Amino acid sequence: KGETNNLQAFRTADEEVTVIWKSSDEKIAEVDNEGYIRGKTGSDKPVTVTASFEYLGNTYTDTCTVYVRTPVEEVRHTVREHEMQVGDFFSPETVFKPEKAEIKTLFWFSQDKTIASVDQNGTITAIAPGTVKVYSISLDGNFKASVVITVKGGADNG
Repeated sequence: KGETNNLQAFRTADEEVTVIWKSSDEKIAEVDNEGYIRGKTGSDKPVTVTASFEYLGNTYTDTCTVYVRTPVEEVRHTVREHEMQVGDFFSPETVFKPEKAEIKTLFWFSQDKTIASVDQNGTITAIAPGTVKVYSISLDGNFKASVVITVKGGADNG
């Protein structure tokens, strides 16, 4: 946000042609007629910048995907360990730093799905007694955070 970068369109036309630049969302990132892109507001959605020109009756186009964002610098869960009973559900709370980071997408994994599984939203399901690490990886920055889950059986088998 607030930064300016320059894209360049390389062309093999024999003569000078005018390149037309366009942003798919000027509210997030604007582009001027020389290919300078300025981030206006952070977003978790990308902007497509298009460069096009006409030559000998044909239009030539290329695109570039641009993200305007405050990058994630740290990801952690508010708990490091959690006990569950077979059949219970649990969703650990996640903290992103800085708080204003736009891309807060996480990918979730369980080291042993026979003990506890986790869905794409971070909801952990206790399957069978045991201990397993469930972890998440942030899309932005690939930061890893984990929770150790201890699954206990029913009241009879502790």
